[in-house]
Amino acid sequence: MGTERIKRNLNIETDAVAYCKALILKRNCVIYQQGKNWYCGVDGVRITIHARSYTIITAHTERAASNGSQ
Repeated sequence: MGTERIKRNLNIETDAVAYCKALILKRNCVIYQQGKNWYCGVDGVRITIHARSYTIITAHTERAASNGSQ
């Protein structure tokens, strides 16, 4: 269920986990921990990862994330 949500949020058809892993491995990826989660920002995408289990919780494009916070 989570992978389908990530695919929908990022508008991708490929494997969501592989796609997110590739983004996280990019040199320009900004990674920081806040509370119980890690946040990774790269190429207009923000990925949320659980700090203990390293499970990808969700991913959003920055445009969609900024629209939801208004």
